[in-house]
Amino acid sequence: MRRLSLYFISIVLLFGAAACGDSTEPSGGDTAGTNTGSDAGTNQDAAMADAPACEIEPTLASLNENYFSKSCTFGSCHSESKAGGLDLTGDIHAALVNVPAVFAGAAANGKILVVPGDPDNSYFLQKLEGPDAGEGGIMPLGAQEPMDPACRIKMVRQWIAEGANP
Repeated sequence: MRRLSLYFISIVLLFGAAACGDSTEPSGGDTAGTNTGSDAGTNQDAAMADAPACEIEPTLASLNENYFSKSCTFGSCHSESKAGGLDLTGDIHAALVNVPAVFAGAAANGKILVVPGDPDNSYFLQKLEGPDAGEGGIMPLGAQEPMDPACRIKMVRQWIAEGANP
């Protein structure tokens, strides 16, 4: 029974942290229930070691398997229904790289979805981090702020910076 309880707690902590994209370092400040003795740093290090690591690589295959297929291509989003003109279920590279944005505001500004080697000028990444005014809302739909910037968005940025290879 004890083993099952520990397993359940581990699963809750794993999915809770992954869902929130929480990968921030501990503040080091004293909080209720925190060991403040001489081994407090050791306990914080152990807690960080238990935090889920980013298991996405900055490759299109890894991004598709571990990010896009789980967060972007379901329901009426970026599948056959092509929300925003984008289908991420076929040739993803052809759908993203050097493709002009179709959203009116972004298109009027000459935005390109993915500019190889230039993440800051890639509209696809801007949609994940927070697009400019008049260029649509942040993705995923309904988000108020970037989702998982320390892992998923960081890996998209790195993939683009490294040339957005297929």
